[in-house]
This record gives sequence, structure tokens and C-alpha cells, in this order.
Amino acid sequence: MDGFQKTMLGAAAVLLLVIVIAFFWPGILYYAALALAILFFPIIIAMCGGFGITTGQHE
Repeated sequence: MDGFQKTMLGAAAVLLLVIVIAFFWPGILYYAALALAILFFPIIIAMCGGFGITTGQHE
């Protein structure tokens, strides 16, 4: 099992754990959404801003 498969297995386990906990404590969904927003916000900003995409041809 390589690193990618371990990472995906871990992510699936965390997702399953959040779903199970949500049945008993629905408030965890707020914290899960907040954690995802904090994790993905820099990635979304970088994609929208075009950082890392250089063609070498500046007009």
C-alpha cells in the first residue's frame, strides 16, 4: 500500500467517523465545515489568482 492509498484510507476513516458522530452530536458538522474551509481556502485563492501558472510570455 503506497502513501496515496494510506492517505485516502485515512480520509475515508475520518469522514466515516464524522458521519457516525453526527448522529449523536449534529454540531460537529459545523466544525467539520469550518475545518474544510480553513484547509481549502488557500488552495481556492491560489487557483483563482493564477499563482503557480507561468507561461514566460508577459505582455
